[in-house]
Amino acid sequence: MKKSVFVMSLFAVFGLTACNQNNSQTRTQQSPTNASVATQHKGMNHDITASVSSTSQPAHVMAYMDMMTKMHDDMANGVQAKNADVGFAKGMIPHHQGAIEMAEIELQYGKDTEMKALAQKIIDTQQGEITFMNEWLTKNETTEPKADNADEIIQVYQAKNGNNHDAMMQGVMDSNPDVAFAKGMIPHHQGAIDMADVEEKYGKNQQMLNLAKQIKQAQTPEIKQMQDWLAKQSK
Repeated sequence: MKKSVFVMSLFAVFGLTACNQNNSQTRTQQSPTNASVATQHKGMNHDITASVSSTSQPAHVMAYMDMMTKMHDDMANGVQAKNADVGFAKGMIPHHQGAIEMAEIELQYGKDTEMKALAQKIIDTQQGEITFMNEWLTKNETTEPKADNADEIIQVYQAKNGNNHDAMMQGVMDSNPDVAFAKGMIPHHQGAIDMADVEEKYGKNQQMLNLAKQIKQAQTPEIKQMQDWLAKQSK
């Protein structure tokens, strides 16, 4: 995801002052190289955190915002790998870690039995997948060849990462912790599915291709479960 989109989304959500908005526009006019992106965004995060902290938000919303900023940074760095399989693993690990942290927030603040049970299921499943990806990277990262179309792969991963962030940020703003969890986790899950689609298109390692399929098979019905649950809440 392009950093400017992520930052401008936070500005829109929290209604910053005109002065701060002008400062953000100046930053988003820049086109940083891949090498400078992480450094530039760290500075932005400091501004964002200070602005968000000054608002009056429920505790679960603040926890989600902190989690998403870190997840976004780590994912952006991970998908810079010059190999689709390595980029998939290094991007999906922080994405999964973000899901686990979201689930922990639900367990801390949520009240609904079904959503809390789903949160625990997400923790159990995705922690195991994180362990698998870390072990795979230890064995394979340094030997995986650079892809001829590495720049294209990186751009596609970045674009996919950005597609669901606005919906996710809007979702977790809900004052009801259980609704915030479902509304935020649906686009988060969709983001994982989108990354799995990229892996299936560009990846070559069978273990990572199998994991991409596994993620899609697990998270697609969970999206449906959360959508059905939300529909019941609106009746």
